[in-house]
Amino acid sequence: MQKLIFCFALSAVLFTGAAFMSSNDEQYQQISADYKIDTLATGLTVPWEMVFINKETILFTERNGKVRLLRNNRLIAKPVLLIEQIDTTKKMGLLGACLHPDFVKNKYLYLSYNYSNDKRPFLRIVRYLFNNDTLINPAVIIDCINANQNHTGCRLLFGPDGKLYITTGDADRPVLAQDLNL
Repeated sequence: MQKLIFCFALSAVLFTGAAFMSSNDEQYQQISADYKIDTLATGLTVPWEMVFINKETILFTERNGKVRLLRNNRLIAKPVLLIEQIDTTKKMGLLGACLHPDFVKNKYLYLSYNYSNDKRPFLRIVRYLFNNDTLINPAVIIDCINANQNHTGCRLLFGPDGKLYITTGDADRPVLAQDLNL
């Protein structure tokens, strides 16, 4: 089993400024001329994270608890997974996703999502096996991470050391955001 490092990180919001907000702005026009904007899929409910399985296949998380599959530029109607016991209050829900570094061999996908226990929100990290366009065999990696309706952001990523890194919001308790003793 991979070593797991659990990191609390203070979520930061970057404001890009008015230059990126107005299509009349000269700087915005220059930036938009350098990029092509394309729609990959429609009909998704608050897509949050996407992971590329290969050149033809992308998995999307939707905050409402669905994992969706886009293959050959076509959204598959049936979700790959539906997490029913999920808390989607305000900015919570199904959030981060990442593939195991050896996904080609083991087919492991990691997801993070919010749930409530006794009306308190928490974050959970679960490993799934991707098999025949379905996520099966859930294995909880870590559970009961404090969350809140607004500061629960999560990102999952395997580092070059092979460890799974997890970032979370401060659960509306900023003083604890960088407390390494937790």
